[in-house]
Amino acid sequence: MSGGNNLKAAIVGAGISGLACAYGLNRFGVKPVIFEKKPVIGESMNLWGIHLNCFNTFSRNPLRYFSKKNGLELMPADMIKKLTMRTANKEVNIRGNLGYIFHRGIEPGSLELQLLNQVKADF
Repeated sequence: MSGGNNLKAAIVGAGISGLACAYGLNRFGVKPVIFEKKPVIGESMNLWGIHLNCFNTFSRNPLRYFSKKNGLELMPADMIKKLTMRTANKEVNIRGNLGYIFHRGIEPGSLELQLLNQVKADF
């Protein structure tokens, strides 16, 4: 995409998707305007989200992939090293590098604020 500085984009919502879209546009030289109805960026309540590596079709380590391919640096709150599945008769434990836990909300270190700190946009 050439001449990106002449392009304009409006994004409705400063959630994960809106911020990721803004980050992607920045890579093409577009500085979008993000419209957010809330006075702060991030979920109203503090939440925790997980990303399981079993859903990756493009990389065994998605955080390294995003960093290397897109320059996007994301730090999880913690790693998932063990999952326990239980039925009425059985318990199965799976161990390994299974995924990541991300903090969501308005607190420092949340996934939204990590993205926000890497986005160039007007709000």
